[in-house]
Amino acid sequence: MAKEGSNWEGLFKWSLSHSNSTGSSRNLSEQNRKWFMDAMQYEIVDVVKRMKEVIMVMQTPEQVLESQGVTLQDIEDMLDEQ
Repeated sequence: MAKEGSNWEGLFKWSLSHSNSTGSSRNLSEQNRKWFMDAMQYEIVDVVKRMKEVIMVMQTPEQVLESQGVTLQDIEDMLDEQ
């Protein structure tokens, strides 16, 4: 899920400052490629997985949720996550 405080403008400016504007690409080191992939994965939301989680909670009887210590506030917080 997307985390608060993402600095997309900063990433964009950094990317522009590190490009050579010739249209050619450079090869990334394995370490840089891993860092980039990890950073992008951190921001990606699997919408289908997220909706399945929400549906499961919404279909669970209130008594079952209460017996597991899940409060109404927990559910509201879960729905507010983006």
